[in-house]
Amino acid sequence: MPKFTVVKSLSGTSRNYIQAQAIMRGTVLHIQVIGEEINRSYGAVEDIEMASVASSFQEWLGKVGDPCYNTFADRVSKSSNKLYFRIQFARNGDGSVKFQIPAPEYNRSYGATFDVSAESSGKLVCVDTCLKQVDLSPYVS
Repeated sequence: MPKFTVVKSLSGTSRNYIQAQAIMRGTVLHIQVIGEEINRSYGAVEDIEMASVASSFQEWLGKVGDPCYNTFADRVSKSSNKLYFRIQFARNGDGSVKFQIPAPEYNRSYGATFDVSAESSGKLVCVDTCLKQVDLSPYVS
């Protein structure tokens, strides 16, 4: 399996991100990353509780257009018909994690962005492991 796929910022900066896919399950954002095995044979899975995020954002996430992926697990088991949307993430200078979603406009012209605080991001074991394994240079804060 390759290491993780690195993509450019959706905002047009020179910052790099790790590419992933996600789906909303109630108030939980379920993220899958394909690459080096962390907690799944195809890479990594992380669940982020979004209950504290504005309900309008949760609703928007649940309706994100362009669902374009079957689950990475499907590539192995062919057992699900769930559709995921693209998402990407990188570490901010303060230790928090920034997520970007390319989709119809929410809070950015390219779709949406949100940060998970440094305190909360410490609980994102798989995301943190991915970030430690990939050089996302050049970093522009």
